[in-house]
Amino acid sequence: MRDVTCPKCGRDFSVEETAAESACPGCNENVTPSTSGASAPEQPGPQAIQSAVPVSESLPSGLESLIPVRNMPALVAYYLGIFSLMPCLGLLLCIPACVLGIIGLVKASRHPEVKGKVHAWIGVFAPLYAVGTIALLLLVMRLMQ
Repeated sequence: MRDVTCPKCGRDFSVEETAAESACPGCNENVTPSTSGASAPEQPGPQAIQSAVPVSESLPSGLESLIPVRNMPALVAYYLGIFSLMPCLGLLLCIPACVLGIIGLVKASRHPEVKGKVHAWIGVFAPLYAVGTIALLLLVMRLMQ
């Protein structure tokens, strides 16, 4: 057995000494001892570079750092929490916003790369503030009668 390098994807693999040609397990490119790069290794192709960098480690763009697109429960909780501050929608949206906010907090705690803790906290506390304000207004109105 001897090691060869695929000129297309840059992957190293072993082939038998007597094999005249072998297929690369990464890209199925036919590799011969003369094209295996045994004398001078070639640079890996773009496929090898793409597969070497996991998607989860890619740097977030400016927009992705402000809007947690990887933490949908936190993002939905944020919008439900903000809309729960409207008088008519407050009581309808408060429970889903709190539940999704807690789910978003758990997700952000388990996977810090997804971000969204602030959105999740807003999704939890905005509906509580809205319900508390409505309850306080009803109490004041009741006492004024």
